Amino acid sequence: MNKRWGGGRVARVATVVAVVTGMGSISLAVPAGAASGPAFTFEPTPSPNTQAPRSSFRYSLKPGGTLSDSVLLTNLTNQPEEFEIWSADGYNTPRSGYLTLRPQNYPKKDVARWLTLPVSGGVHVLPAATSATLTFDLSVPPNARPGDHVGGIVALDVTPQKSANGRTQFQVHQGIASAVFVHVIGPLHPSASVVAVEVAQSEPALGFAPGTSHGYVGFKLENTGNTILNGTATVRVTNIFGQTVKTFPSTPVGNFIPGQVFTVIEPKWQPLPFIGPEHVSVTFRPSGAALSTGAATFWIFPWLLILIVVVALGLGIWRWRRRRQRAKQPDSVPPTPQRERVTVST
Repeated sequence: MNKRWGGGRVARVATVVAVVTGMGSISLAVPAGAASGPAFTFEPTPSPNTQAPRSSFRYSLKPGGTLSDSVLLTNLTNQPEEFEIWSADGYNTPRSGYLTLRPQNYPKKDVARWLTLPVSGGVHVLPAATSATLTFDLSVPPNARPGDHVGGIVALDVTPQKSANGRTQFQVHQGIASAVFVHVIGPLHPSASVVAVEVAQSEPALGFAPGTSHGYVGFKLENTGNTILNGTATVRVTNIFGQTVKTFPSTPVGNFIPGQVFTVIEPKWQPLPFIGPEHVSVTFRPSGAALSTGAATFWIFPWLLILIVVVALGLGIWRWRRRRQRAKQPDSVPPTPQRERVTVST
């Protein structure tokens, strides 16, 4: 049953657990004893034509196109709950590239600006055990870039938590977001690039000893086209003879938004090969787009062992040269006996 919104007050957010419908989830640290799951649901209403359930909103519109749709918010508790509702743009996290949404106060630039919600600003109260259908409008600007755009609508439960015996407690605020995928009709140019392939290595003084050297391989992926990309990235390391010395597990890439860049750090590589050079090749295979590659070469030197070899070699050469010099000197000749002069008197 639908209910009207009431007033409320804002509570300080100490910890947030956000579940993003149709996009994955984001989890931050939750204090001991906190609720294990949201006390509400926030999900797209069934499709108007088929009444089929939806996990996210997906639209295809021409520049300048508009539509209306709705999302259902349900309070599962036996008390009134306070919510903040806002629209947000999607982005890929700088590390690993997970798809998520911008915070509430982040500037709205894309889908977040195209959405008009029935509630704006402040805190809104939903009575106990009731639901509210929120109808929103989506208006694509006439000059919108063709291709894929991602955003979402977020509901954050900010109901104040009562403290026990006046003691300070952590508050747990739970949020759920419904993803909004908008495809703007026009020319499509799916493409990606692999950039900044790097290797960070550690070679201890006794690096030639088994298992003591290690390293990390990292690279960046950039979506240089105008479509969402999905695929896999693989890393292979070969030696100077072209033999494979290391293959990392494939990294899945999903919901990679146009214009986004993120970094992938492969698991720790230990031990490293005995001596270099080593060639690192990165290949990103996105579905529906040409594969992209990147590469880097790094050297491995067992410094202490090389120093020992050089010193030993230098000492050997020095001893060899000393022997040669001694061999060239003539053998010692015994002194010639002196004859005594004899005087004959006449």
